[in-house]
This record gives sequence, C-alpha cells and structure tokens, in this order.
Amino acid sequence: MKILLHLIIIALVFSCNGKTEQESKETRSVSNPADSSELSELLKVEKTQAPAKKPTESETRQKTVSFNSLRSEPCNVKVILYVHQNIDSLTKGTIDMFLTVFSEECDNHVEFSEFSQEMIFEVFSKYPKDVAELITKNNYDLNAITSELCCPLLDPEVKPIIKDFETFEISSPKIDSILIALNRALESQTNE
Repeated sequence: MKILLHLIIIALVFSCNGKTEQESKETRSVSNPADSSELSELLKVEKTQAPAKKPTESETRQKTVSFNSLRSEPCNVKVILYVHQNIDSLTKGTIDMFLTVFSEECDNHVEFSEFSQEMIFEVFSKYPKDVAELITKNNYDLNAITSELCCPLLDPEVKPIIKDFETFEISSPKIDSILIALNRALESQTNE
C-alpha cells in the first residue's frame, strides 16, 4: 500500500495539475530538475518496480530517513518524508520542524508542495493540540501554512480538524488564521 501511495505521489509530482501548457513550462523551468530525482531517491521507488512487490528488509532500511539527519530549512522534502514514515509517533519537536519547512519560497517547488499538502492535513488531524500550541508560541511562515490548508488538492477530512481547533481554549490571531483557511478548504469541497 505504501509503495502504491509513493507511486501516486510521484505521478502527481509529474502531472501538470490542469495547468495550461505555458504555466506548466513555467513551473518546470522554476523547479529544479534534481528535485524529482531527490524524492525518487528518498523513496527508493524504481519505475520498473511493480506495485505489488514487497520491499526487502534492506530496501526498507534504505528508505528510512533518520531524524538526526534532518535540517530545519524551507522546502526540505526529507522532513516531509520523515513525517510520512513516522506519522503515528511524532514528537512535538518533529511537528515543530515540520511546520518550519513551510515557506512561501516553496510555492514553485512542485515536489514539495504536492507531498507536503497531503501531510499537513494528516499532521493537523492527528496532532491538533500540539499543532495549535506550536503555532501560537512560534513564528512560522503562517502565510505558507494557511495557503496549503485553504486549497487542498485532494479531499481531506477538514470538518474534524476545524472542530478540534474550535474546542481548544487558545485565543490567538494565528489560530484564527488557521481556522479561516480550514473553513475555506471546507467551502471549496462543498462547492464542488
């Protein structure tokens, strides 16, 4: 199942997302061609590998990203991959690093944007209290985070996240921004 998910993510990376040919060319010229190979290398997914084939133990070890090897820098795909691999056991420190990699400079980083958007909804869904506390206390690129939240490519479960954020007794303009973005995502889903 994970391999199939990885193949879908890679396919999304290479798709044009319904853009015109000109927009697609502009996106390709802005994105670093090495970006796609970096994600493929991290995922260790070969084009010839059949989705039904289970990875060997050594292949699984090769795919694992170590937390100690991660750097908290904008658009770091390795952080997103680490979060994906460890989604059920994230620490507050990992969530902090995850939120740090979102930046407006990632707007033209196709590989990062498509993979990170899926993960931001998973993190917000599984760790809403930690996310709310971190956003309130720290200075993240809130514009980049809300931009990811308000315009989902897929149809994530937004209502439970909104409900969780509304129940917290945290009064903050930052949390209000998150709620506005999530409500926009919900509106866009209901208008489709």
